[in-house]
Amino acid sequence: MRAPLIAFALISMLSSGCGTYHYTAYDGPTLPASEIATIDTDSWRDVQIAYVDGKKALNVPVFLIAGKWPGIVYVKPGHHEIVPCFHTPYYELYNGALEIEAQAGRTYTVKHKLEEPKKVFFWIEESKSTEQAIK
Repeated sequence: MRAPLIAFALISMLSSGCGTYHYTAYDGPTLPASEIATIDTDSWRDVQIAYVDGKKALNVPVFLIAGKWPGIVYVKPGHHEIVPCFHTPYYELYNGALEIEAQAGRTYTVKHKLEEPKKVFFWIEESKSTEQAIK
């Protein structure tokens, strides 16, 4: 009797989407926050980061996460190209790549505005200010 209950609880936790996961867009050991830049989204359930510098932003099996793509990305300082995605249960919307000059120790947020049911605009802002970080 307990085994089915435990299995149900485990499946519920894995599929519930209680949070987002991250993607580390560099090789090597984990670096301290002061040496990397963090890029997150203004709505992890709706806006996710699909590609970083031309690579798919996946580092866990898709069936283990609430959405297809991560809501947080860690990058080394420098120039990066981010492709955000507006995700719904029925479709995904992309609107091209955003370029950013990421600085160590800073956090940037991919913001979005849904104009029509299937038209979305994305931009990046430094999280602690309204100064735009894109070029």
